[in-house]
Amino acid sequence: MSRIFIWMENECGYCSLVISEVPQQQDLTKEKLMSLPEIETYEMFADQERTTLRWARLFKQG
Repeated sequence: MSRIFIWMENECGYCSLVISEVPQQQDLTKEKLMSLPEIETYEMFADQERTTLRWARLFKQG
């Protein structure tokens, strides 16, 4: 999920082609996928997922 989050944040064209397969492999629902930008407010993210996504955001920022 963190890879998808970084891809979405970077608006990577190549990644957009790959992104359609990854959610199915990780059993991510469309609702959860579309809520990735709202990691702090979307209540369906578990604490571990939220922590991972925060780390991914910091990693992206460098």
